[in-house]
Amino acid sequence: MKPIERVKELIIYLDISISAFEKATGMSNNSIQTAIKRVSNLKDDTLNTILIKYPEVSAEWLLTGKGSMFRNEVDTANSMSESLDITNEGDELLKEKLRFQEEQIEFYKYKINILTDQLNAKKIPDSKTIEEGMKIIDKIEDALSKKLI
Repeated sequence: MKPIERVKELIIYLDISISAFEKATGMSNNSIQTAIKRVSNLKDDTLNTILIKYPEVSAEWLLTGKGSMFRNEVDTANSMSESLDITNEGDELLKEKLRFQEEQIEFYKYKINILTDQLNAKKIPDSKTIEEGMKIIDKIEDALSKKLI
């Protein structure tokens, strides 16, 4: 899989349009769209621009496809998952479920950060919604932590 295909995955994961992604990264109109259609290689400058705009994206994942999409996902998943003692297949499934839930939490945190940025840019009139979202995520993290104990 080429980096452009991972860029497409990132765009889907971020739940934004290709056009919005191009604008956010300062790329010309249809540059990413065309690259996706052609499954073409990306220039180093393009990859660097993406990593600068989205610093939470793992450079290793973007370039090679190894590891997790987001940098802190790996650390979180490894620290919590490694604490589990895998003794049978059921434990392995539990570990995979935990990784998935951690990825979801990271995704929601990322989305809240985007909303916060939009709020700071005065595109969203009410910060109360973001604060409520953060409280919900904190409750989810607490609940997951308690399930592991």
